[in-house]
Amino acid sequence: MSGTIPSEIGLCQNISYLDLEETRISGSIPVEMANMSYLSDLLLSEIELLTGTFPYVVANQTMLTAPGATIRINGTMLTGEVPDVLCPVEGLVFDCPPMCGCDCPC
Repeated sequence: MSGTIPSEIGLCQNISYLDLEETRISGSIPVEMANMSYLSDLLLSEIELLTGTFPYVVANQTMLTAPGATIRINGTMLTGEVPDVLCPVEGLVFDCPPMCGCDCPC
């Protein structure tokens, strides 16, 4: 799979599990993913062309902060800070640096 994550993905409101790991996706995480209110597992590891920051609105308006959630965003070109609301998620995996936040000494 290659290309960008289309903003229309936000129309898939009932998706709870999204695994795009090790694909050739490029570009950024669309803020429209905030409409995916049931999203609790987001796997974006090892997408070397994924850029930008992790949108706070996606972290705040989905189930990514629920107990048992999994967020893997390591092995990407994402930068900036991990949204604070994601720090308690036990299944959170990110690269530090280039991403900062939680217990990361940046």
